[in-house]
Amino acid sequence: FWVDRFVAAHLPRGWGLHGLDVGGPSPQPRPRAQEWASINPDPAMHATYIGVCEDLGIFPAAEFDVCQATDFLYLVADVPKALREIHRVLRPAGVLIATVPCVWPPAGPADWGRWPKARWEAVLSVAGFRDVRVMPLGGPWTMVEQVLHDWLDWWPPVLCRMDRRMTWPVAYGIVAHV
Repeated sequence: FWVDRFVAAHLPRGWGLHGLDVGGPSPQPRPRAQEWASINPDPAMHATYIGVCEDLGIFPAAEFDVCQATDFLYLVADVPKALREIHRVLRPAGVLIATVPCVWPPAGPADWGRWPKARWEAVLSVAGFRDVRVMPLGGPWTMVEQVLHDWLDWWPPVLCRMDRRMTWPVAYGIVAHV
């Protein structure tokens, strides 16, 4: 719920923008009159390109206006390298819109990037991003709902809608500019 709202609120609007969805394709609707490509290592995801975001060499530098990485960067083996590559393929004044979970223990051996806010800010800055904002997503009701979802293996997103202040984050929303 909060991830979808965050992405929808922060995706740039405008005609003719060129976007890259790393880990996509994303279920979120795209703004009209924008061209999007996606890259994912899993062929079953039906991305535009098969590959990893640590090596975006198939794209020239400054190819995209926006890059979206929804709940994906924490699964990348070399997050700093992936962020440098994303920075490279973004145009000047380009923007990265990302979300990452932050509170649950690793779900498996490929779950590397559940970092605190300060670490995301530092890694993004070292990769060359500026105006980095890492915002908490979720509150106490979202936390309760996540526990129910994990315990029952299914739970509709209803309780999280009661959170008005993001005080107990279950994820971070990231906006970072080139």
